[in-house]
Amino acid sequence: MIDFLSRPRQIWGYIVDPNRDQIALGNIVFIVFCVCTGVLTGSLTSIYAICGIFFSVFHILRGVVPWQLDRAATATAAAFAGFFVAELLAYAALPGGDGLKEIVSNLPFLGLLPLYSVFIVDRDRLISVIERSAAGVSVVAALAAVLSHTTPEARVELSAGNPGITAVLASVLLLINMIGLFRKGPTMWSYSLLGALASIVVLLLTGMRSLWPCLIVIPLIVAIGYRSKIRLTLNLKSVVLSALVILAVAPLVSGTITERFAAVGSDLEEISRKDFSNSLGIRIMLWQAGSKMVVQQPLLGYGPGSVESKTQEATQNMGGPEVSFTHFHNMIINELIRAGLVGLTAMGLVFLVPLYFVLKADKNEFRLWALTMIVGLQTSYVLSGLTGIMFGHDILDMLFISVTALCLYLVRLRPDTIRSQHIDYTGYLLSEKN
Repeated sequence: MIDFLSRPRQIWGYIVDPNRDQIALGNIVFIVFCVCTGVLTGSLTSIYAICGIFFSVFHILRGVVPWQLDRAATATAAAFAGFFVAELLAYAALPGGDGLKEIVSNLPFLGLLPLYSVFIVDRDRLISVIERSAAGVSVVAALAAVLSHTTPEARVELSAGNPGITAVLASVLLLINMIGLFRKGPTMWSYSLLGALASIVVLLLTGMRSLWPCLIVIPLIVAIGYRSKIRLTLNLKSVVLSALVILAVAPLVSGTITERFAAVGSDLEEISRKDFSNSLGIRIMLWQAGSKMVVQQPLLGYGPGSVESKTQEATQNMGGPEVSFTHFHNMIINELIRAGLVGLTAMGLVFLVPLYFVLKADKNEFRLWALTMIVGLQTSYVLSGLTGIMFGHDILDMLFISVTALCLYLVRLRPDTIRSQHIDYTGYLLSEKN
């Protein structure tokens, strides 16, 4: 019989004085929740991730967990902190608007090193649980997307509350499912395939055309990474399963695809008549006006709190509708407005530094998984940032931070460094791979 009265005490014990097994199990729960479940849990993932940062800092200060100050982690943490400092400098030079709120929302970028330091779980088991969880979440998300998609014009948001955010989350799920599909044997092939198909359904039903290239690019990235380890095995069960899923969702998905491409033609026709009030026209106005603004103040931009007022100014100057946005629908222009060349350089390092150290890591199965994951993740973010948002949203920020910390951990030479009494792993989640 389960002693429910003991549960609060166990949870409290985990928070204030966890043992080795609890920290390892907490690693699995943290990564699965933050990396895989965003389409279903929304901003709860970012709240949980922030709690994870506080948890890590608390136990580092207590001496239960040591700082992991290897070169890769330190350099990456410095790059993430540099992004925060760059925007802080821009705000200090040009305060105003919602600048302080923007700076506070950037604080999690300082939490990469604590998160990285607390990871201790067996890496084989962690990867396996991530892949299984991604497939399961993808299926549930696809069912929810299909049920909520009432018309071809509807754009699925799910719990993320925004089709653009949902599209990025779906692309990351597709990435994990494709890795599982390419690297696993026949016993898990059907499961990963179903997860991949489900994540494709979610991505398509968001209607985010800018992320649809992920349907080609992500499988290509995984295929290139795992070209020497591909274990695809066709069998009747997998073929039938794929055919049933495709036949079931094809009518719904085809309607969305047709409607979204028809919208492009309609937007272009209106733009040719000098009507910029549509989705594409507004973006063009923002990009043209934003580019002119950037030239006027290139070094530190206009401050993180200026974006909304500058987007309104941009649309007015171009003769468009008087509307304002929280971003310029382009990651480069947006960052140049927020923090100028200093901010753009810092943002570039956030991408390049961890990628460099994962590339340099010893070649093994963990490095291959981490490299494929970080390349696919960054590709999804860049595609999103070309015409939409990249950073500046709590779910996207914490997903990027969590996955980066995970990838660095997977290539760490000595992952098991918690200074506490050794306790054998218990339960199938923490069992060593045979």
